Amino acid sequence: TLAASAELSNGRMMFRGESGGHTVMTDYVPPYGDGQGFMPLQLFLMSLTTCLGGTVRALAGAMKRHVGGMTVTAEGDRREAHPTMFDSIRLHVRVVSDDITEDDMAAMLKRAEETLCPLAAMVKATVPLHMDYEIVRE
Repeated sequence: TLAASAELSNGRMMFRGESGGHTVMTDYVPPYGDGQGFMPLQLFLMSLTTCLGGTVRALAGAMKRHVGGMTVTAEGDRREAHPTMFDSIRLHVRVVSDDITEDDMAAMLKRAEETLCPLAAMVKATVPLHMDYEIVRE
């Protein structure tokens, strides 16, 4: 079981979140908050990028492929009306490797989205995920 907590920090909208001995500050932009931390949806996108990146890294290792570097970016389009959740999310994986092929990347992203990245698996039923990639040769 994983656990997390959030404690109101400034009497407005700033919270100090804690999980596993690590802390993070969240806040909202003015006029609701002071903009002194991540907005919750930003943290969600960061969690999704690290989940996808970690999954691709693990799969590449299992395939005996070299990863010299990787950057995963996410952009989410928010609804105008409440709840202002994401309508869609675009994910881009940029991997530096001399031996990962196009077929490798397509297969890794498919497995990550369908079964191995828990965040992608949880969200894909309600929010379309659009993934693409680029392979940069060393």
